[in-house]
Amino acid sequence: MDRLCAGLVGALILSGCAVEIPGTDVGGGDSDPGAGGSGSSSDPAEGKLSSNGLALDTSALALFDPAPLGHWASETEAIADSGSLDALLSHPAGAEHIEYLALCALDEGQTLTAGGVSYQGTYGLATQWVDSACDESCQRWVSACVLAHANGYGVSVMISLRGEHPGLVWNDDIAQQYTVQEAAFYGNVFQVDGASAPVEPLYACIGRALIAWDDDPSREDSSLDYLQKRICGTGGECGLYSTGPCTAPIETESICSHDAGWDGYYGDCAAEIVPDPTNPQVFPEVITTYLVDEG
Repeated sequence: MDRLCAGLVGALILSGCAVEIPGTDVGGGDSDPGAGGSGSSSDPAEGKLSSNGLALDTSALALFDPAPLGHWASETEAIADSGSLDALLSHPAGAEHIEYLALCALDEGQTLTAGGVSYQGTYGLATQWVDSACDESCQRWVSACVLAHANGYGVSVMISLRGEHPGLVWNDDIAQQYTVQEAAFYGNVFQVDGASAPVEPLYACIGRALIAWDDDPSREDSSLDYLQKRICGTGGECGLYSTGPCTAPIETESICSHDAGWDGYYGDCAAEIVPDPTNPQVFPEVITTYLVDEG
């Protein structure tokens, strides 16, 4: 299916068309720490939340550089003095993108100082990037995280991020509050070129809860109304390529072969709705976002 059709799939789903989602009796997905991500925990200290609001700028993404950022001045302070962020610092939207870069790459309690400003870390997806090159898996984790924080209207919304990485954790309180499985994000922003066109698209697939939302007669609004705060989950408004529902049957298979269930995370998500069987492109590094149900 081409990209236009993919966008139409997302639009039809969110406008209220009924779509049967396989596996809706699945429990919590793989939230066991042994699965890779730290999963759900009853320890309040083991939950992380962040606020989105990033207006993605493709020309800024084109300046993301996998070269080492700089050095560690201490165990908690990283200094970006290698020059790899210089071009991004001079970009009009550069500071905003560096804010989310730091939030994604560094861990809680760590800071990245760039251009005289200190940016806080949260998820610790790429702490090695401070003084070593960010390899392909590192790039994909940072990319998924940055994309997960994008918002087409610049509206700041609290989100719960989940994925198969030890930095992505949520506790029982978060699981009970953040129940709307919005979308899953993946791709590689480091592959965006200077012509403001991705070498490879940046992806989003639509989560299970938003589709079930429109089949619930008790709701007066539609998932489309709700997504006015989080429109990037459907792809197009933010320049992302929507691959449709994460769990939709595509010739007996879903876009993501690792199913999130209702409160876990997706993984191994395909780049195309119908993958090329001779050259399948699958992303293990995927981040699933959850929103608070305000209905």
